[in-house]
Amino acid sequence: FDAGSLGDGTPYLVLEWLAGLDLGRLLLEHGPFPWARAARYVLEACAGVAEAHRLGIWHRDLKPSNMFLCAGPGGAASVKILDFGLARLADDEDQISEVGMVMGTPWYMPPEQFRELAKADGRSDVWSLGVTLFELLTGKLPFAGSSLAMTAQAVLTSPPERLSTAGLVVPAGLDDLVRRCLSKEPDARPQSASELLSALRPYACTRPLLGAEAVLSEALPGSVLVERSSGDTTYGGMLPVVLPTRHDRLAAICPNSERSQPSSAAQIIEAA
Repeated sequence: FDAGSLGDGTPYLVLEWLAGLDLGRLLLEHGPFPWARAARYVLEACAGVAEAHRLGIWHRDLKPSNMFLCAGPGGAASVKILDFGLARLADDEDQISEVGMVMGTPWYMPPEQFRELAKADGRSDVWSLGVTLFELLTGKLPFAGSSLAMTAQAVLTSPPERLSTAGLVVPAGLDDLVRRCLSKEPDARPQSASELLSALRPYACTRPLLGAEAVLSEALPGSVLVERSSGDTTYGGMLPVVLPTRHDRLAAICPNSERSQPSSAAQIIEAA
């Protein structure tokens, strides 16, 4: 990662290059997942969210399409969190602009985020992780309506369906954990992504996740990998730049010998 300015003063950002697909697309094409794999995907997401929380950042827009399955070191897959466009710092005291606003993706928003965006915190992210896990397991959303108003009403007043009554055979503890995540009162949920991660660990598959390429070739014949940057939010006035991490992609940009290769991100950008 890097940031700076080109010779003409144009600012740039350098972000990680990701090859894979988001969980929303994988769910759409593959269908619901076995409970151990779904738990592992969300556990991986929890690790990233927990690190953000440790740094005092609330995401506030977690959903399958913002969780990206990509190849990691050695070919094993990992899930990375994207799009911090609605995130805020936990210690940000200047929240007056958010009073009375509703922002986020309604199907994944907790009750407190509908009532007042500024009240959303780390436990709101736990709700969204619970909605995501429910959807990965069942292929449907726990709260949905034909309009924003009906969706909000369902989130605010309707109890979530139990996984067991949705026709799934899952461990009772996992069923209870999803319901806890979807509690209307934040105090009744796991209090952090780290707590949720620990609670999910007994239910998550322990073998390494398939790399994105293997997932597609095994389950989605004919699908094509998507390549995205790790930050998919457009920054006003800035030139978003993605530098591939693979050597062959770098070689395509910098085909010369090591002695003549650019020594900075700015030089690579200008050379490209």
